[in-house]
Amino acid sequence: MEAGGGNAIFVPECDHKKGVFGPARRQGFELLMAQKRFEVGGWIEPEKYDLLQFVPKLVKPILEKQADHVTPERSGVSWRSYPEFQEACERVGNLAWQRITRQRLDVWQGPRFFNKKALQYYLDYADEYGGQWDCIFIPPMRMIADGLVMDSVSVECHNSAEQYVLEETNPELGYDKRVRQLHLLVEAIRKEGQKLGMLTSGQHEVV
Repeated sequence: MEAGGGNAIFVPECDHKKGVFGPARRQGFELLMAQKRFEVGGWIEPEKYDLLQFVPKLVKPILEKQADHVTPERSGVSWRSYPEFQEACERVGNLAWQRITRQRLDVWQGPRFFNKKALQYYLDYADEYGGQWDCIFIPPMRMIADGLVMDSVSVECHNSAEQYVLEETNPELGYDKRVRQLHLLVEAIRKEGQKLGMLTSGQHEVV
């Protein structure tokens, strides 16, 4: 079903196991790839609606052929809108990513923007590490290994007040999920880094 003159397309979500996000995300990416006018695509989490105002700035490097993939980078003001524990976990995750890939990107921010060439990496990912958060972390690693141009654009977006309260008042979300997410992703990034030749034995010990 289309809405807003074809600006939005609504489809039933494909079947997938609870907690496995990869199939549904690829379903959306496949719809994007099928659009004839597709030049730049993106993925934004619903609770990060404040990021929408920065989309023109975020896609500019891709439209100007300066990058294949762009990751938003939270400014200092942006970070202060997040719960302290979430910020700590995500900064550690970003540091692990940087040490393994040698790319300084705020990957724990979540949203991604990409051209058709980069999008294909998301479509080709087969959930080798479980299909949870890894489905948006491992493809960019493979892009880096293949020489695609990765960029980071700083934006002063803010965490939503609703999400802040939810994180702070729900231990299962605010603590258990963050620790589990950090462990699973760093382990997946480390293993993939070894496969791609990004890690030396010394780096393995650090991470």
